[in-house]
Amino acid sequence: MEHVFPVTVYFSDTDCGGVVYHPHYLDFAEHARSEMVNEYFSLNDLLKEKFSFVVRKLEVSYDHPGKLGDHLTVRTTVFSMKRFSMTVHQRIMREELLLADLIVRLACIDPDTGKIQSIPSAVQESLSGYMEKSSPNE
Repeated sequence: MEHVFPVTVYFSDTDCGGVVYHPHYLDFAEHARSEMVNEYFSLNDLLKEKFSFVVRKLEVSYDHPGKLGDHLTVRTTVFSMKRFSMTVHQRIMREELLLADLIVRLACIDPDTGKIQSIPSAVQESLSGYMEKSSPNE
């Protein structure tokens, strides 16, 4: 199963030519990951549980430009989940056209100390439904 997050491209997302400025794809992806987690845990839950995800590594390929007024979707799956980290595959699409392809490795940390910690078992269980069946690079 994949998480699907809709995005509308606004003027503030674009350069002077009406094309999505490349770092805004990272914003779209971040919002989608946050919403995926928020389906199971509220912000208050995250603060109580004392965990947070931070980007450890990011690979992105830009294949086609997004444009002002586009209605996009960010499709997110979990590629792997380990004790302290998980890797997600995110595809930013306009209908069936792939605009950007991201592989994001996230580390779980204690937000108070910044130290790495185990991903809570409830989080692992909740997000396991988004596990991808094959490598995103295949």
